[in-house]
Amino acid sequence: MKQFKKSLLIAAMLATPLATNAIELTDTDTATFEISGTIEKMCKVSTYAGEPARAVDLSPGAAASTTSSVSTWCNTGQSTVATTFSSANSGKMKNEAGDEIGYTASLSGTGSAFDLTSDVTLAKVTSGNLDGSHVSRSFKVQPDVNGFERAGVYTDTITVQVAPN
Repeated sequence: MKQFKKSLLIAAMLATPLATNAIELTDTDTATFEISGTIEKMCKVSTYAGEPARAVDLSPGAAASTTSSVSTWCNTGQSTVATTFSSANSGKMKNEAGDEIGYTASLSGTGSAFDLTSDVTLAKVTSGNLDGSHVSRSFKVQPDVNGFERAGVYTDTITVQVAPN
């Protein structure tokens, strides 16, 4: 049986024509062919808030607190990137008891303040340099406090996503 399989394999190999590209009389001393590849559009974002996370001044009348820097880069060559901000608590800082403090946010260089009761997408200036250099903007938070809030540590988590325009 083993000898039969070997013979069958050899017969199949001999019966298969070899894949060759014959030279034609019309061929010249030069030939060309094309190669190609694709790099998909992509953007990257990073934040830096330091450790521990930047505290927001919850004193009544306090100025907006810079809480993080947001840096972006895209490979599209466009000057802006769609930057979406979302809040885990729908634009509220919450303490362990569930008490809430609303706030508005702003990103330097993009105009007026915005609330994060729903996702907000801004056209943020970005870098398209091929060396990976980026553009950073300050993210600020202005809490809505009156001085009669309950004691506690109030937190929220902000998510930043970027996409090519």
